[in-house]
Amino acid sequence: MATLEEIEKKRLYDGHIRLFLDEVYCEVLRYEHAEQYKISPQDVEVWREVYLGESGSYADVFVQPGDHEKYYLEIKLGMEGHEVVEDLHREYGPDDTFHPGVSLLKVLVNKKDYSDFKEVEKESRKKVHPGLKLEFVDRQTVVDKIKKRYGVEVTDFTPDTLLEVRDAIDKEKWRYAFGDEHAESPLRDMLLWNFSSWHLAKIAKEQNVLPHTVLRPKLYKGVVILMADLCSFSSYVRDSRDPDFTRLRLETFYSKARTAIHNCGGMMYQIVGDEVVGIFGLHESNTDYMAQAVKCARALADIGYSVASDWQRGLDRVQNKHGVHMGCAIGDLSMVPFRPFSSTQVGFLGEGINLSARLMGQSGPGEMVMSNLLYERLPPELADLFVEMEPAEAKNMGSFLCWRMPTRQY
Repeated sequence: MATLEEIEKKRLYDGHIRLFLDEVYCEVLRYEHAEQYKISPQDVEVWREVYLGESGSYADVFVQPGDHEKYYLEIKLGMEGHEVVEDLHREYGPDDTFHPGVSLLKVLVNKKDYSDFKEVEKESRKKVHPGLKLEFVDRQTVVDKIKKRYGVEVTDFTPDTLLEVRDAIDKEKWRYAFGDEHAESPLRDMLLWNFSSWHLAKIAKEQNVLPHTVLRPKLYKGVVILMADLCSFSSYVRDSRDPDFTRLRLETFYSKARTAIHNCGGMMYQIVGDEVVGIFGLHESNTDYMAQAVKCARALADIGYSVASDWQRGLDRVQNKHGVHMGCAIGDLSMVPFRPFSSTQVGFLGEGINLSARLMGQSGPGEMVMSNLLYERLPPELADLFVEMEPAEAKNMGSFLCWRMPTRQY
């Protein structure tokens, strides 16, 4: 019989596997639907950790492939049958509300984990909202898709095998962005971390950008900097007894925040402790990226609160704050190589970064504080989301006009 420590270690390991497959399966679905419906990957919206409504629950994934059927996806690998049923009832029960037009819920499980999977399926159908069709997807189906599309045989879920899967997916994404000519570029891993493949493909086609010219040492004018960090992070870490539990919570935040930034056309610039930094508008000549930064902030607010809620369920002490607080500003950024002629070790300098950090300190849980200059450039429908604040004192910078965007009342 397994010890309590062994059971807990397995539970956390299963959590890492679920998170990995959550990320990987989203990539598979995006390109699968793009081919299926003959649309661009960027037109297949794949959002992770999406607020479902007054129940306070979150969908693991929300997929909207252009104008075609949209659906929710839940990753329930490594969970006991009763846990699957209870989770689906809590998140998608008869009294819950959903996005308009969504009538399908897919649930990823490993059917071999259950001695009587039909009973799990039967009980789940009883608990789920009658307006949602329920479709269980077996883990083997995903494994088969990975083998067919990427040529990787997944016989077991070991770290080496999973890294091979990710590498195969990144190779295809890189070919989508730059073709076969640059397949062996040493910049692949870095740029695919910073940008989505469809963003790279877009600028490669429209601006004749090559891998080594995506990030050039120069002054980038009028870019938007968005910063978000977890509220009361030190308190959560202090009350977490298992470092692997803390790592899983942070990996979840980093992974899903990066997806949100990429979805909104941004650059995943930095992770500093519990803080993520996204940059928008490096390559755009229009102003849509300003609206996209606001859209990203709302997604990050949901991700942050969901991560904090999961974290709280593993703690004894009640945490006083949940979610993320955010700061956002517009300004000119100078890109500087960290060594001569380097295209891989680079950083940005500019007042906008400092101001975003100061404004982030002025925001509460689930809020974003925006600089006045950026607010004045927003379209009216987005400007209406903000309320004016008293001028904020930014350390060593002076007093600034700013605006607050409440996201949700968590």
